[in-house]
Amino acid sequence: MAQHAPFAAPPTDVRTFETTTTDGVRIAIDDAGPRDAPCVVFIHGLAQSRRAWRGQLTGELTKDFRCVAFDLRGHGDSDKPNDAAAYTEPGRFASDVDAVLSALGSRKVVLVPWSYGGAVVGDYLRQHGESRVAGIFAVAAAVRMGRTASAYFGPVMMKNARGLMSEDDAMYRSSALAFIAGCMRLPEDGFGESAVSEMMRVPAYVRRAMLSRSEDYLAEYTTGRFPLAAIQGAHDEVVLGSLAEELVGNRAELHVVAEAAHVPFVDAKSDFERILRSFARRAFASNGG
Repeated sequence: MAQHAPFAAPPTDVRTFETTTTDGVRIAIDDAGPRDAPCVVFIHGLAQSRRAWRGQLTGELTKDFRCVAFDLRGHGDSDKPNDAAAYTEPGRFASDVDAVLSALGSRKVVLVPWSYGGAVVGDYLRQHGESRVAGIFAVAAAVRMGRTASAYFGPVMMKNARGLMSEDDAMYRSSALAFIAGCMRLPEDGFGESAVSEMMRVPAYVRRAMLSRSEDYLAEYTTGRFPLAAIQGAHDEVVLGSLAEELVGNRAELHVVAEAAHVPFVDAKSDFERILRSFARRAFASNGG
């Protein structure tokens, strides 16, 4: 198991703790808002971290919900086992989600997967079912991936894919800068700088393993009994809106944010949180919460 550094200090209103998966991977977690409030769990994308959601964990949402974000294995402050199987075998990322939900107790939660987080939640649904899921609010979610799914990914992803898998630090950093710039509709220095820094913390063996996977989780989402919604930036050139349209089909709602790209929770934070708040309230109400 890889050695890990101590957690970076979070804002004073964010609690930080850890849990361990069934295969022994330590997972770093941030937690904000009332502990007894309905719980929303945010799941980041490829080569990002729980800090992508810092705006949500330090903002207005925490008045209504317990907001939780965690680092996937290989990312941020979580362990980074040097074994490709830790990132490719069925159920490994699912065990990250399962460990976090177990640490939160028996309550049902609303899951908010962004980008590659869509595959992580699909893996969780396939391995563990939906008994703990009050609803899913999918954010530009990559619920299909691999060569057969290439039509669902835009030029920002396709042009930078090779660099994002590179073992050369200079090439990777150049691709990371281009990728993050392409994720945002408008420059936002605080998020962009942090996002690139988080990308540089993710080892090449993690990135290569994750991008080697070929999966289709559409059925796990579309056949579930849980409330489902999707949100997509109109200018997203990472995960295209056509995938969100297939995800919601005739069963769920799709929100297209006109002034956002791949990070609607940054580009249009107020609109994003307003839509999420409304969805979460309805999802918890439908589950008796």
